[in-house]
Amino acid sequence: MRTLRTIFGRQNLRELEAQLEICKCSLRIRAQQLRRLRKTLRRRRLNCRYRSQGPRVLQRRQPRTDSKAMPSSDQITEYWGGVVGVPCNCDLEDPAIATWQKGLAGIPKPTEETPELSHWSRALKKISSWKAAGRDAFWWKIFPRTANLLWGLFTEVFRGNSNLPEWFVMGRTLLIPKKGCSGDPDQYRPITCLNTGYKLFTAVITAELRAHCEVNNILPHEQKAMHRRQRGCLDALMVDAMISESARVRYRNLSVAWIDNKKAYDRVPHDWVQRMLNYIKAPE
Repeated sequence: MRTLRTIFGRQNLRELEAQLEICKCSLRIRAQQLRRLRKTLRRRRLNCRYRSQGPRVLQRRQPRTDSKAMPSSDQITEYWGGVVGVPCNCDLEDPAIATWQKGLAGIPKPTEETPELSHWSRALKKISSWKAAGRDAFWWKIFPRTANLLWGLFTEVFRGNSNLPEWFVMGRTLLIPKKGCSGDPDQYRPITCLNTGYKLFTAVITAELRAHCEVNNILPHEQKAMHRRQRGCLDALMVDAMISESARVRYRNLSVAWIDNKKAYDRVPHDWVQRMLNYIKAPE
């Protein structure tokens, strides 16, 4: 603080703390820009090496791990078998759900059988060139003619004239340790590399559902997720920190509740999802 008083002159403590926070934010922004520049230069170098050496450039050396500390395949199957694929009990006859369903009675049902071509073009443009591919190990973005043929196959699937093959919806799952190698399966985070074509397929479906919800004003204003051009989690945390600091400075009472569901995405019942899609009259 003595150094800050020398630099900024004689100011009160609160103004010095504000100047200190501004300096910290500026340093964070500069550090983030530097990390982004380093990643960009690294991608450019990899692109140059990929043109000359081929796919072997992408083969990285795996760090040595202690096989004795890692859980066995039986332990992993036993742990994740109790999470994935286990039916969950949910109250589908909740009065709140029934009230919400009555409010959606006036939503018109879509008549188009196939999604818009603009959604496909936007999804194809959004796919990153360095995304980890799945079992197809193929980058559709650099082959536009092949991607157009894939869109034709998707159109037949959307119309109900064809079905997706089983291998198309399957992925390659890897377990990433959270904090070093451990014998506890709970200390590993599963990462699934899906097929790039399947990502494009689901991106088109997501765009159709988002457009349907925006046109019919289905999602509430209080919900931050699934809204296009909406501020995300970081902004919500910053607002929460500002409110907490304001309550502390002004000596106000404040009650805050945080709800964290364990394995939330892994435990969503499929019956619940299907019924919600029927309630909002989602495109079939």
